[in-house]
Amino acid sequence: VDRGLGGTTRVASSDFSLAITVLFFGGNDDREALAFAVRMAEHPGISLTVVRFIPSEEFKPENVKLEITEDHASGSGDTRLVDIEAITELKAKIKEQESSLSNPDSESLIVYEEKIVKCYKEVFEVIKECSRSNLFLVGKSPDGSVASGLHVERNDTPELGPIGN
Repeated sequence: VDRGLGGTTRVASSDFSLAITVLFFGGNDDREALAFAVRMAEHPGISLTVVRFIPSEEFKPENVKLEITEDHASGSGDTRLVDIEAITELKAKIKEQESSLSNPDSESLIVYEEKIVKCYKEVFEVIKECSRSNLFLVGKSPDGSVASGLHVERNDTPELGPIGN
């Protein structure tokens, strides 16, 4: 705990730069991670990239053994609608931010990308593309058809979820 005994404790925003990436598969935990990241992006030294994974029509879950727990089995049918609502709010926030920027040539601090994936290999390739990020945020229990196959039977670090594993 910093009690401010060492002098000035504030860091000027011009001296602070952090790139955050949210990997959005869908579900309650991913929406919470998204909300947290958007709140963090209010700081002028933070840039946020939100990557939403969308399965293509050719997307075929690979033969992966699933470990069905109560957390994963109790998903409600309207989760997808709530996910779409969260993304719509994010897009509105980006438009609001772009309209309030004083310099029209300056880039938005929040970037939204949709990645259409055909297989799990493409999911990991997209994650590797984001390697310049300082921090990744993703829900512990992502939901949706892309994330469903990531819940493998053996998970050495369940507290990190399937992406952290």
